Amino acid sequence: MSRRIALVTGGNRGIGRAIVEALVDSGWEVALTFRSGEDQADAVVAASGGHAAAYRLDVRDPDAIDEVTRRIEDDLGPIDGLVNNAGIRTHGLLAMTSDSAWQDVVDTNLGAMFRVSRAILPGMLRRRNGVIVNVSSLGALHGVAGQGPYAASKAGALGLTRSLAREVG
Repeated sequence: MSRRIALVTGGNRGIGRAIVEALVDSGWEVALTFRSGEDQADAVVAASGGHAAAYRLDVRDPDAIDEVTRRIEDDLGPIDGLVNNAGIRTHGLLAMTSDSAWQDVVDTNLGAMFRVSRAILPGMLRRRNGVIVNVSSLGALHGVAGQGPYAASKAGALGLTRSLAREVG
């Protein structure tokens, strides 16, 4: 079996860390990204037995996404799998949510899915192989009081995922 490379955004804690661990256990080499929590990222890498590498990335920055995905492919090889997991949420009534808080959540949770997918799709299409998993939330379907930006961004993730599947699935 050839070496498979996965990229997991937000892979240093919580669901992202569990995804990294499951991929490593399944034989994947994993690049994980993190915006903060370098110590947590280092712990995930250390626990991987040399099968994971960590990259600092602010997924809200399109230029940084292009740079880091190129670095990952230079370091590890072509990306065969992508898990768009990076996400944040704010708490507060929608009427009290600032434009900057809204934009921060939407850019992190939805904009990053678009930008990271766009960065790795050309290689997957050239190789006619690859898999993308986008992490959403039940909040996308049901809404959660005090988490309007989060629910909206995760609902957008569902639409993006369905559209992308029809385009390249």
